[in-house]
Amino acid sequence: MSLLAWTRTTIMTRTPKLNDLQVILLSFSAQRADGSLLPPSRSLGQDLTDRIRKAITALLRHSLAEERETLQADQLWREQDGRSIGVFITDAGRTAISAGGSSIGSSDSSSNRDSV
Repeated sequence: MSLLAWTRTTIMTRTPKLNDLQVILLSFSAQRADGSLLPPSRSLGQDLTDRIRKAITALLRHSLAEERETLQADQLWREQDGRSIGVFITDAGRTAISAGGSSIGSSDSSSNRDSV
């Protein structure tokens, strides 16, 4: 197997399937200079609903996003020891949204709900 084929196979098999909400969160964060997932896109609403919290938690679990200290109040994910913690896209998250194909959701979003 060539290196290119191995790389493609590895990326496609190790990138979890993302639901529509997770793709939107990662896509908008990739467009931001600081890569923050928060605040969410206006199309999703500005509140951290349970649905958005679950999506972000799954992205963190799969290392597609990471927690980092932030000074921006609108980027607040949680507080720990008096520090404000935000959530930011990782290189793996950028790869996941640029990989395309079967690793990124499908046209049937109901089958991908909570798939990560």
